[in-house]
Amino acid sequence: MKLFFIFLFLTFNLFGTTRIMPLGDSITYDSYHSDDPDLGGTPRPVNQRHAYRNHLWYKLTDAGFNVDFVGSLNAGSAISPPFDPDNEGYPGAKSSYIASHVYELLQNNPADIVLLHIGSNDWSRNVSYVDDILDEVDRYEFNYHHPIKVILAKIINRTEYEPLRHEFNINLQHLANNRIADGDDIYVVDMEYGAGLHYDDRDFKERTHPNDSGYEKMARVWFNALKKFLTIPPKPNTLLATQINETSVVLKWEDNSENETLFKINNGATPLARPNSNSTQYTIEGLLPRTTYTFSLRACNGSGCSDPKYIIFTTKDNYAWLPAVHHVILY
Repeated sequence: MKLFFIFLFLTFNLFGTTRIMPLGDSITYDSYHSDDPDLGGTPRPVNQRHAYRNHLWYKLTDAGFNVDFVGSLNAGSAISPPFDPDNEGYPGAKSSYIASHVYELLQNNPADIVLLHIGSNDWSRNVSYVDDILDEVDRYEFNYHHPIKVILAKIINRTEYEPLRHEFNINLQHLANNRIADGDDIYVVDMEYGAGLHYDDRDFKERTHPNDSGYEKMARVWFNALKKFLTIPPKPNTLLATQINETSVVLKWEDNSENETLFKINNGATPLARPNSNSTQYTIEGLLPRTTYTFSLRACNGSGCSDPKYIIFTTKDNYAWLPAVHHVILY
């Protein structure tokens, strides 16, 4: 989630399957109050639990995206049509519980994208534990050199409107805004109002949990967010070589996409740098004097990289008494 400058040791899956972790509580796992024996219920078989996950899987695969749901839990294996039932949904979990375990969950099942819907059980307007979850994602990224995009949901409300949940969502948006400004790779989706949920028996099984219709609407919101990041980004509009010296150059470009995870700068087939998402310039050092280079720049995400934008330039001579020779060619 934190956009580090990650170089040749980058492990993000750029051309294969994108690993998506559905992370949260009963709304991720699929558990109704009637499934709780402590409330006098009779639990449904685990292989019948699906929540929004099956609907999201169908939408993603129908659109041709190559994805893998990851997690230590398996719920929904008997659902037809079949879908990938792996997840990290913990019925009754508070955000504090997820904060205490998310690092280990990512160690055991590395993900490229995390879908986080958490806070329904907190009964608080305080989002500090969600902040801790995001800190733990950052710690995992730093330690394993593996970038993660977090799609963070404003949580659904209840059929009996709970002002506390709405206030939680307001604070969640403020938290996300601050972290995004600090460089975190977070995208916020609005499940409370943006999913078009009817807070009655049209979309809810009972006061807390959606029914199949409600879960399908949640899946639609996740899908619309995910497709932004599962589609190959367009190439940058421009690429300029500026401040050309004997051994360095500053590359500047116009970011033409909203869904890149990073950029790739190459010298021919040789990787040089991996600037973070939303970057618009980068300094390349260690060049040879009076040498012509051809660099390429691509915008990349989990589905691949854009077509390259090229720049040709010649570094200056390191002999001060000779006239400087350099030129820039764009194509």
